[in-house]
Amino acid sequence: MAREERVVVAGELTSFVGRQDEVAEVRRLLGEARLVTLTGPGGVGKTRLALQVAQRSVRAFADGAVFVELAELRDGDLLPNHVAERIGLHDQSGRGALDAVLEFLRDRRALLVLDNCEHLVDACASLVDAVTAACPGVSVLATSRQSLGVTVERLFPVPPLEVSTEAVTLFVDRAVAVVPGFERTAGNEPDLARIAERLDGLPLAIELAATWIRSLSPAQIADRLTGRLELLTSGKRDAPHRHQTLRAAIEWSHELCTPDEQAVWSRASVFAGSFDLDAANHVCADPEIGGDVLKAVDALVDKSVLLREETAGHARYRMLETLREYGQERLDGSGDLERVTRLHRDWFDRLTARADAEWSGPRQVEWVARLRADHANIRTALGWSLARPGEAEVALRMMCGLDEYWGQNRGFSAEAQLWLDRALAATPATHPDRALALTISALYSLWQTKLDDTDRRLAAAEELAAGRGTTSWTPASPTSAAWGG
Repeated sequence: MAREERVVVAGELTSFVGRQDEVAEVRRLLGEARLVTLTGPGGVGKTRLALQVAQRSVRAFADGAVFVELAELRDGDLLPNHVAERIGLHDQSGRGALDAVLEFLRDRRALLVLDNCEHLVDACASLVDAVTAACPGVSVLATSRQSLGVTVERLFPVPPLEVSTEAVTLFVDRAVAVVPGFERTAGNEPDLARIAERLDGLPLAIELAATWIRSLSPAQIADRLTGRLELLTSGKRDAPHRHQTLRAAIEWSHELCTPDEQAVWSRASVFAGSFDLDAANHVCADPEIGGDVLKAVDALVDKSVLLREETAGHARYRMLETLREYGQERLDGSGDLERVTRLHRDWFDRLTARADAEWSGPRQVEWVARLRADHANIRTALGWSLARPGEAEVALRMMCGLDEYWGQNRGFSAEAQLWLDRALAATPATHPDRALALTISALYSLWQTKLDDTDRRLAAAEELAAGRGTTSWTPASPTSAAWGG
């Protein structure tokens, strides 16, 4: 390739939807750092974003950009040869490929785009170190499910599309390509939103779902997305194999994990919503992993399997639903699902007991924030207990406390009463906590201003107490103030 020729990136075959803020931010980062790595789970749109950034950065790089796709390359030792070939350096007359690449780029101002680095992290890191040291005018934009871990690197986690706008727009755009007469209407808008929400705003999943518009309505697609991995199997024939189905994209990530990381991925799939490290240590550890749950969690964050977020100053982790579904499928296949879900239930049984014991103390505000963050997990633990023979009394115990949290603080009196009623229905008539449960349930009726129902529940509680020969009973301490006691 002659010195004056510019290196260019390949064009895109489909339209680019949304991401304007992300494009601008990545371009800004490229002005500050020699290496910017776009990270995120498979199918989140890292490659498309990198292409857009490269195409919109032509003025910043006088010698253009070169796009190097790495997904099909398996041998890291061949990375310099692969880059050299992409640049157009075919006959090196005995020179090493890396030397040839560095010599070509040394005096150029160019952008080198390395796409899908996750399975060649060490080789990519070495190449980047060499390029940034020898070629002062070259910047590198990488896409990877984990960081490259080099000094000059700046990370940009690529988020899913915004569900209510960008994700729906992408679905409509791809649906029109399949059925030209398809339109977004007031009638199908709720179903389009359901599709986008159930797919976490994940572009690959949305594009795969849109292909079903040939056979199904948006409502039918949304209804069938409870089994995401089975429905989303119709990819473009010219797409990379890992992107032809959602399962293939996720399995690619799974193969890149160590056995310990795979185990923690599967076990963490039992959490609903987010979870903290203490919960992960209880639910995910075993003698083989031992105290290395933190190490595995950190690696899964780095590999974009877990997303880190912060609540009330504490780090929490969550999975996209598609990754959670895959992890739970693997856990079920291993025969370990029942054991791990019981550990999950036991953890939140203890957590609610601790919160109830410390509710009237100085940590109440802290407990409110923690319970709010774990509300979905508490629901899951209650549901698990009620679905297993002989476990309903745990749900009853969990719901006999924290009435101020459920009723006054959260405004969930109706939900709390529903859980109590289910637990009472599944608990033996002789259970000693039935009178207390009915009393607390009456309090929830009172907070809902259902006075007749309040009286009915109190009468039932009094009858139970009398049947046990008890002349008086007192509600649990958190409720006594509400009763005027």
